[in-house]
Amino acid sequence: MTAELHLVDLLKDARVDAPNSSFVSLQPITIDRDTRMSIFQHPDSTVAFEIPDLGKNAVLKTAIGMKDVCWNKVRSPVIFRVVVIDRQKKHELLFHALDARNAEGRRWHDVTLSLSKFRGRPVTILLSTSVPPSADASYAWSGWADPVIYFENKRKAVQRCRNLQSKANVLVISSDALRADYLQCYGHPIVKTPHIDQLLADGVQFSHARAATPTTLGSYASMFTGKHATKHRVIAEWGKLESTHQTLASIFAQNGYQTVSAVSEAELADEETGLGKGFDTVIKCLANPAQSGDITARQFNSWLDARSCQSAPPFFAWVQFFDTHPPASPPEPFRSLYYQGRPDDPLRSYWPDRVMQIRGMESVLELEPAVSLLRKGVADRIILERLKATADALAGRSKVPPDLAVNIKSLGERAFNGTSIEQFSIWLDAQVERLKSGADVPELADWIEFVLPLLKEIENDTLSWLDGVLDFRYPIAQYMGGISYVDAQIGEIIQKLKGLEIYDDTLILFTAPHGELLGELDVCFHHHALAEEVLRVPALIKPSRHKPFTKGARIGGVFDQVDILPTLLESADLPLPDHLDGESRWAEVQNGAAIADHDSFAVNYHFTMFSLTRPPYTYLFSADANSLSSKWVFKDSEEMLLALLSPMNYERNLIHEMPEVAEPMRKRLKELSRVHKLLPM
Repeated sequence: MTAELHLVDLLKDARVDAPNSSFVSLQPITIDRDTRMSIFQHPDSTVAFEIPDLGKNAVLKTAIGMKDVCWNKVRSPVIFRVVVIDRQKKHELLFHALDARNAEGRRWHDVTLSLSKFRGRPVTILLSTSVPPSADASYAWSGWADPVIYFENKRKAVQRCRNLQSKANVLVISSDALRADYLQCYGHPIVKTPHIDQLLADGVQFSHARAATPTTLGSYASMFTGKHATKHRVIAEWGKLESTHQTLASIFAQNGYQTVSAVSEAELADEETGLGKGFDTVIKCLANPAQSGDITARQFNSWLDARSCQSAPPFFAWVQFFDTHPPASPPEPFRSLYYQGRPDDPLRSYWPDRVMQIRGMESVLELEPAVSLLRKGVADRIILERLKATADALAGRSKVPPDLAVNIKSLGERAFNGTSIEQFSIWLDAQVERLKSGADVPELADWIEFVLPLLKEIENDTLSWLDGVLDFRYPIAQYMGGISYVDAQIGEIIQKLKGLEIYDDTLILFTAPHGELLGELDVCFHHHALAEEVLRVPALIKPSRHKPFTKGARIGGVFDQVDILPTLLESADLPLPDHLDGESRWAEVQNGAAIADHDSFAVNYHFTMFSLTRPPYTYLFSADANSLSSKWVFKDSEEMLLALLSPMNYERNLIHEMPEVAEPMRKRLKELSRVHKLLPM
């Protein structure tokens, strides 16, 4: 039996010898559109991995390379070395110099090293990068692509973890920015998701599931509290769920469950977000800002293996994947699964202007159009809130910063108008106050115009796989490949559960916090809008064997994100907290009946817009003037009534054509506004 030991999984416990912590990290490295999760290692640095026992016929496989964004800046070759310390003796297995200033150095170089002579002994494996003596190491951004030790291992007896109690395990699996209509089980004709399809074959599907907000943190807060953002107040891509709110994890923990989270996005494991409340074990992301799904799946499967199975109580677990969040490119073979050939070929040109619109940072996406508006004396609430949160973070008033604060802090003095961070935060505070009062802010516009190119330099690392791409179908194909890649990781978890004989004992919910706009409304890869492509999410439940249900049912009606908490609690026979916004749909899971007609409520980023969905229509009310593109522009207090279609027709506002539909929905939203203390409608 061949076993695998991924060194990236051991990085958090490895010994690092480097000038500072930024020299070594886990991150994706892109070379000629080939992105691989790697151990980034700026020279001169060394990482030491302690391996207690190498199995028979061990082989180390990896690839070495230098980020393509550094090719025109690097000033020296980089020397990659692999050294094994065995019985206090050093054995150099690799000495390879790469120079990205020439063509030969501008690719991944595969490396295979035999470790067989160290069989059965504890060893230390050193990975190091350096530059020649007296050479300049600037921009020598190097890395080792997913180093793995393969070895022969005797097959171990499988440790069985079948629950001795009658209670089922509960596992929530979520995948960020995943649209329902891009899954095969929701009708997509191309994307392959055999393991998600297996969950449906063994469970039920909600045919119309809706997010409560288009923000990631806000959606997870609603999923885990059963409340709308108007109550938990997490309504941006930064913020904190206050400890006063009960969560799914805390309720399950109080009722004797083991609770664990394994997340692919670093900020979701951060204690400051509050999403970790109630989890006994938080398996943190090893990379920043996110790690690939295979690492997360291995981390969770390792936790399953390590459980004390003979007396283990049931568990509640949350596994979160980020690989479906664009712009990103999955590893092979998924990268090429839905696109072959060169996307930079002029003969394949298709909507190249849309490729140019793709941004890798939310702050850049919002700041870029803000400059011209600020020079006209116009500022929408979204940019105001980001700037205010940035000032709060830089001044130390907030521990949950937006990406703008993180990135300009990393840029240092050149982003601080030549002053200190303290002085800059005072200046930015004053600019925000001027903006709020309606005064002109030419200095702020000048600063944004100055800092944007610096932010784009950082962003280029994320977007380098799109360099020269002329075919918009290529990034869409990468999104689809990311979905199939996540499906494969779900398959690894299913296989582990079956191997431990607890698949049938485990209820599995699969869903997403929100969807994504993929060119609709001329918006490419963004989700801060109450558009149907963002709000429609997948929702599947594979119940456990402990209770009867209608296998394979496709349940009609609207399943809301806030219904998740009460549904899962009722499935476990646990009492529901008071004052929930959602309702349990467990009865529908069991009998396969459609969910009764009801209104579905959603709130936009920073409470700038609200929607009420009453199929076959959705009603939108804009609380503030805001725009995302020329096709998504709203004035203060503007209304829109849309028919729920596939694809959506956003150009036909039915608000005046169908007053008999619009007026009851307007009235209902006013009632909700009073209940949630939102708007003076």
